[in-house]
Amino acid sequence: MLNILSRIVSDHAPLLLSINANRPTVPYAFLFQNMWLSHKDFSNVISHNWSALIAPNNDIYGMHRLWTKLSRLKQVLRWWNKNVFKNIFSNIKDVEKEVIELEKVYMENPDVENNSSLNEAKTKLGALHDKRKPIGNKKLLLS
Repeated sequence: MLNILSRIVSDHAPLLLSINANRPTVPYAFLFQNMWLSHKDFSNVISHNWSALIAPNNDIYGMHRLWTKLSRLKQVLRWWNKNVFKNIFSNIKDVEKEVIELEKVYMENPDVENNSSLNEAKTKLGALHDKRKPIGNKKLLLS
């Protein structure tokens, strides 16, 4: 909606543009994370979810059954990722800050201990970046 405001001080009329914020939401892409494969419970989460009943009488067949199982698996994996792995992006930011601080410390005092601490933090950061990458760097859309 466009409103033309009054010309109080100037000969120009200011415009007020209101944008409707009630637009439909777009579903988030489902990303399969490499880090899930390294977790000891991953195969149990998948097999337990896959073997669970679909409906009270389990009478769904064919592609509808597959779609239902995949939809449920997507929800389970999103919950599992959020509660087991927490927010990997905030973990990466924290370790990046740690690396920056350790680089400053090493620049002021370049001894073996400071170098070792810096290298450990960089290794940890690299491992977090590797974990965050989806398989093949491709998005798997299940929506």
